[in-house]
Amino acid sequence: MGELKNAGTLRGANARGAVGTMHEGAIIRIALKIDDKGIIQEARFRTFGCVPAIVGSDVLCDLVRGKSTTHAKALTPASILVELGGIPQERAACAIAPLEALSIAVNNWKK
Repeated sequence: MGELKNAGTLRGANARGAVGTMHEGAIIRIALKIDDKGIIQEARFRTFGCVPAIVGSDVLCDLVRGKSTTHAKALTPASILVELGGIPQERAACAIAPLEALSIAVNNWKK
């Protein structure tokens, strides 16, 4: 596995979303900086859990940076799975879980 370039905190984030609990096996937090036009300027994550959830979070950040919030909310599980280049079916749910945290973050920004 390569370097996780999007891991860490994001100072000045104006949208945050989180899903999961340690009881469920993972906690995924997504932080975004979104400009007044709805373009995601920066995306970072903090994920505690299995490798597919961590790598899925990193890929998600790359996919949304520079895109509109509308584009980000339209991402599908296939978007992440294709970027990962294949993952065992039994681990796919972990890899796509960051989409839910992203959706919550965008919804929180709109409030």
